[in-house]
Amino acid sequence: MAGIGFDPATSRIAHYAHDPNDSGSIGGNDVISTGQDRSGVFWIGHRSGLDRFDRTTGRVSLHIPLEDRSWLQFHEDRYGVFWLIYGADNTLATLDRRSGTVTRHPIECEGLSGSELDSVFAMFEDRDGFMWFATRRNGLVKLDRPQKRFVRYRNNPEDNTRMAADRLTTIYQDREGNYWIGLDEAPPNFFLSRPPLFENLTQAAMRTESPRKIVVFKDRGGTLWLGSEKALWKIRRNTGERPTPDSSLSSVVSMAEQEPDVLWLVGNFRGLIRIHQKSGQIKVYRPDPTNPNALNTNQIERILIARNGTPWLATWDGLAKLDRETDWFTVYRNKVGSGYHGLLFRFQTARFLARCGISNRRGNG
Repeated sequence: MAGIGFDPATSRIAHYAHDPNDSGSIGGNDVISTGQDRSGVFWIGHRSGLDRFDRTTGRVSLHIPLEDRSWLQFHEDRYGVFWLIYGADNTLATLDRRSGTVTRHPIECEGLSGSELDSVFAMFEDRDGFMWFATRRNGLVKLDRPQKRFVRYRNNPEDNTRMAADRLTTIYQDREGNYWIGLDEAPPNFFLSRPPLFENLTQAAMRTESPRKIVVFKDRGGTLWLGSEKALWKIRRNTGERPTPDSSLSSVVSMAEQEPDVLWLVGNFRGLIRIHQKSGQIKVYRPDPTNPNALNTNQIERILIARNGTPWLATWDGLAKLDRETDWFTVYRNKVGSGYHGLLFRFQTARFLARCGISNRRGNG
């Protein structure tokens, strides 16, 4: 089969065939692929190589010979790199269109060697300019342009979030930005171009608890804290590290951060807990009948750090304030005798307490 051109304006069909006596004719009649680059130059791929073709004159201005031409694809990315896939082994290469030089780019993946490195079946440029390559045996490969390396994504039988197989046939991105990959021995797979709106942060051990209530808090360093009935969970989002949960800090109902290093926890019937994150030191405040300045009750609903750094507690026995210098608590109760365990808002003056009909336990509020 030779090359065929069609002019929709005149309905004229032109045939372009190889002529061994004419160097300006196409290099072969077995045309495999055609297309134009970003500058509008038309290219014809055939079993003898790749031709730069002038559609106005019908002449070839550059012929690029290629070894083993049983397969040929080409694509120019947004950075001006002209990519080629050609040959029985589906070699990945780039073409310098000025000099006509072809440079092979073996995909060097850890643990693989030999012809498997060059087995690329399809290539695709996504909306962000990343080049993706679907290989026959090595999974999905992405070009990390800044690091000048290839990043590989492969099947893992023990991880059902990975692609179902390593033998890929094609890759495509839909209008929503999702990537679709065709597999030779499994149904098509797809993955998202960006993280989903919701991410499951619970580990298997936590999911088995079936907790009725989870308290979530993010500190200034970006660490995510999850309190459940069984333990306190810590997740470092920037590194993905998830240390072993602390079962001694269970039944957390409220959390607050006083400063970058100090985290306060309120445990259901467990009192008030202060954690120094750098040193790991933990201090627990509980009621002490022999100390009138101790915490008044273990039944605490909320903790809030006021703008001046003072911790306030909404308890079943009034509103409690902790003096950070003396570690003494002052309790404010409703004058009619009922407890206070509602929502706790920021405030700084005693006038707010008076308006709410609350006095301290010494009667001088």
